[in-house]
This record gives sequence, C-alpha cells and structure tokens, in this order.
Amino acid sequence: MFADAEAAQVWVNSADDVEHCTFILPAVHRDGVVSIAISTGGASPALASWLRRRMGEALEAGLGTMAAILEEARLALKADGRSTEARRGPRCSTGLPRAGRQGRFSEARAMVEEVIGVRL
Repeated sequence: MFADAEAAQVWVNSADDVEHCTFILPAVHRDGVVSIAISTGGASPALASWLRRRMGEALEAGLGTMAAILEEARLALKADGRSTEARRGPRCSTGLPRAGRQGRFSEARAMVEEVIGVRL
C-alpha cells in the first residue's frame, strides 16, 4: 500500500509503521491560538500523547485568552503607527503572567493598556 501511495505521490501516515510514513503528526495541546506540539519523531506516539497531556496540565488555562489580549495590543500599536518591538513595562514582566495564571484577565488587559498607552 505504501508503494502504491508513493507512486501516486500521495502522502502516507501510519503511526505503527514509521518506516512507511511520508510524514508524522505531533501530539498537539491547544488553548485558543496557542499551540504546543510534541513529537517523538514517530518512535512512540503513546509517549508523545502522554507528554502532551502532561504539558497541558502544567500550563495554566487561559493562555489563549492572554494571547488574544496581546494580539489586541499589537493591532492597536500597529494601527497607531507604532512599533510592537520590546514594549514592556515593569509590571508586565512579572505581573502579567501572574494575572494570566490566576485568570485575572481584566487586570492583565489593564496592565497591557498601561504599557502601550492605548485603550483596548
């Protein structure tokens, strides 16, 4: 079957036969637009899946929400014709991640607004 697919220039994935794969799929953890992919290069899909679950448990929920807030900030800066490079305030370096981990998204948004000087 692999030879037929290869002859037809069709990609093949078979998790239990890495030798006859054209590509492999990583185990993916998603939270909104944030994605973390883990791969063992096809050596052990079960291990990749286990690692994905562990990473998902270790990361607090809300990364997608934080990414959305930061995306709003980037878009606001761009709309204002300002650079999005290295915008950071003293409260943001530790306060922003802490607020996100604790689910205090309105506080996180306020911190970002303070740093960029634009209401989101």
